[in-house]
Amino acid sequence: MIDILPDLIEIGLNVANVQVSLLGIETISERFGRKLCIAADVDRQHILPFGTPGQVKTLVKDIILAFKGLDGGLILYGEIGPDVPIENAESMLKALRDYGKLV
Repeated sequence: MIDILPDLIEIGLNVANVQVSLLGIETISERFGRKLCIAADVDRQHILPFGTPGQVKTLVKDIILAFKGLDGGLILYGEIGPDVPIENAESMLKALRDYGKLV
């Protein structure tokens, strides 16, 4: 995916849903944060269901800070399924509220 993003941007792509945790938050931010709006999820496969509330908070903060002030923009969301502990869902929502003001 990351290798074709420049070509997609060149032909008009302006929003991409990429797995920032898999591809690297800093890599995506540095390479595409000024050219593309990133639609990022809070790691649904690992951190939300199996991480600690602190890890969830840190991930949300890291994503927001990596894209803060960049021209492309950020759409950050988290999917809460039955396997996500309520503490992690609460931590995600609190971090989105607290750190979302920084963008």
